[in-house]
Amino acid sequence: MSRDGYQDGIRTETGNRENGFSIDPEDCGCTDCLTGEAFHPSDTYRIKAAIQQGRTLFNQTGHEVILPNGYRLDRRQTWRPGAFQHHCPGCNCFAEGGRS
Repeated sequence: MSRDGYQDGIRTETGNRENGFSIDPEDCGCTDCLTGEAFHPSDTYRIKAAIQQGRTLFNQTGHEVILPNGYRLDRRQTWRPGAFQHHCPGCNCFAEGGRS
C-alpha cells in the first residue's frame, strides 16, 4: 500500500533512471542518500523492499555488493528484475513459497 509517496518504507518514485535506486558507498552523504533515492549497502531492509517491488538497483559503491537475495552485484553493475539474469544460484526468489 502506498502512503505519502512511500511503499514498504521506500519511495514510490525516484529521479533515477527506470525509477530505480542507487546503492552508494557507506560514507556517502549525497542528496540522493539523504532523500532516500539511494541506499548504503548495509541498508538491507530497504534494498530487500526494492527487490520485492521489482525496482532497478544501480551499484555505485566502487566494489561488489551482495544483495539480500544472494545476487552478487559487481561494481557499476545494474540489477534489473527479470532482465535475463539469475538473481542467485538456483533462483527461487519470486516463486511461490520461495525466498523473500
